[in-house]
Amino acid sequence: MKKFLMVAALVACIAMPAELLARKTTYVVTNRRFNYVKLVEVKPRVAEDRNMTQPIDISEKQMRDILKSLKLSKHHLLGDKVTEREIFNDRAINYLAPALCQAFRDASNKEEVQFAYNVKDPKFILRNDRLTSVTAWVSGRDLYLEFNRLAQKLLGDTAKRGRESYTLGKAQGIRMTLEVGPGQTMAAVGSKTMVVDLNHNFKPAIATSKTEEGVTTASNGVTSTETTAAPAAPAPVMSDDETTRRLEKLDMLRKRNLISNKEYKQKKAEILKDI
Repeated sequence: MKKFLMVAALVACIAMPAELLARKTTYVVTNRRFNYVKLVEVKPRVAEDRNMTQPIDISEKQMRDILKSLKLSKHHLLGDKVTEREIFNDRAINYLAPALCQAFRDASNKEEVQFAYNVKDPKFILRNDRLTSVTAWVSGRDLYLEFNRLAQKLLGDTAKRGRESYTLGKAQGIRMTLEVGPGQTMAAVGSKTMVVDLNHNFKPAIATSKTEEGVTTASNGVTSTETTAAPAAPAPVMSDDETTRRLEKLDMLRKRNLISNKEYKQKKAEILKDI
């Protein structure tokens, strides 16, 4: 009887559709080609190692600012006068941001968020179609972005349907790396995973300074105002809560073997120095 039940279970698995045997996947948005945002179920061990804490509510404004802040390292670009280094242009952000917010609201602590976008004809490089794909999850107040493809060149006619798998298989990458800005760190040296602090304000601040005004008269008789910038304010000292949060984050990275003991000690010394 036991043997019969085992055989029956095996037959049932063989007859089961492949999509049911695969990991659970839920699309939030997709163009059925290269652009999408989806939820993908992960193994319990992976979710535990990552300490995934979804669902989480991230505002669309904050998500747009985060996507806008993602940039390529300067030395990979062509020409010294190039200033546009954003990985995602405005069109990509308009597509991704709302869907990503919904994805993180809907995600369980056993689902990761995967998204991809093909940026067409970016202005900062000579190549035309560039695909970036990312696996994302949240742990506490940290957003992890694992870049599976970073601005990879798509060859051939990307508008032709039915050749998506072939095009992805032939995608070419030129050695690009991410630029780490304020509120961003890499999970480890040489890692392709960026850690984004959700407590950080990524919107560029408007430069303001106290000025002393004096009226002068130009040679053409038009008056103008001269200003002198006030002395720069001293660097802010981290609060105890901020220091504790950074140290806990550092301990977590070491426990997961994402950084070496040498990197741990060096970073810890930097954090304690800011107290």
